[in-house]
Amino acid sequence: MVYAAGLDDRFTPREPAYAVFHHHNVEVPGRILALGKKVGVKRVVVLGSYFAYFDRLWPEMKLKERHPYIRSRVEQEQLVTEMEGMEGMVLELPYIFGSLPIPGWKPLWNPLIKYIRSSRVLPYMKGGSACVSAATVGKAITAAMERGMGGVCYPIGQINLSWVDLLNNLALVEERRIRVISLPREIIHLGMLAVFLSHKLQGRESGLNLRYFSSLQTSNTFIDPMISKRALLYEEGAIVDAFRQTVQACNFK
Repeated sequence: MVYAAGLDDRFTPREPAYAVFHHHNVEVPGRILALGKKVGVKRVVVLGSYFAYFDRLWPEMKLKERHPYIRSRVEQEQLVTEMEGMEGMVLELPYIFGSLPIPGWKPLWNPLIKYIRSSRVLPYMKGGSACVSAATVGKAITAAMERGMGGVCYPIGQINLSWVDLLNNLALVEERRIRVISLPREIIHLGMLAVFLSHKLQGRESGLNLRYFSSLQTSNTFIDPMISKRALLYEEGAIVDAFRQTVQACNFK
């Protein structure tokens, strides 16, 4: 079984957010995996979040304690890797690029592509992230199903890019040259704090606590791509093609 459903961090439910994320990312997959076990499923690969990887790597940031979404992903990993009678493993995925060939469908990167197209000089945050192509994720899923070890969480990385380099790579798809100005973390924090207060007034709560999220989002959330490649022996899809597909998918009216 491959389980690729769940609620991601873009959703901002009514308070308390944790109850909502726990339901969708822990309770629901728990029931589905239990049903799979009843009908004879022996191995399961669950698609999770690389935020759970950084919760292990950087305990001083208290990610699962501060962020309801990350807490739900950590608890999901505990559920999957500690199951009895079924070999469960989790792929900890970073930001994914690529697209579905469906007219009218837009990737989650659509707002960023619009922003990149808006000017040749763009303020943005410091830091960076691991990135991966959808094709690579597919190959990693297959490899995990065939060769993965039950009880293991595999951080999946392909390329590590600063936010500046990522924005420039996306702009180059359309042969545009841009200049990205990295803003101090303090300014990003103030912006996120304003959104946090706005959510409070509306009785809503983000899965990522915006009082603390700037410190994570402006860090280099990088993954050594060889960590899981050596274990699972999968090939990579072209990340440049994935950037192109992402940008082109944002052209549909």
